[in-house]
Amino acid sequence: MTGDMGDVFNAMKAESQERRQRNRDKGAEILAELGVAFTIHNVGAHIVVDVTADERVDYWPGTGRWRSRSADAKGFGIADLVGYIKKQQCKKEKS
Repeated sequence: MTGDMGDVFNAMKAESQERRQRNRDKGAEILAELGVAFTIHNVGAHIVVDVTADERVDYWPGTGRWRSRSADAKGFGIADLVGYIKKQQCKKEKS
């Protein structure tokens, strides 16, 4: 019985690692397609996104978590991050 649970756990762990790797690859790809400036750190585990000239966001694509360095903003997922970037850039253009 214990062996079966170990096999299930190992399969779930492997799937989780594969999903995080896909997220790392896809997150950077989406940002590049949108023309967003960013730098990749720690072999893709951490991405620093230049939202505006004076705002940067730390993004961890493996988990989807992101957090602004200067504003009190945070969230999960690349779609949420892209929405935040567009919103901030629109605000900056209106100023």
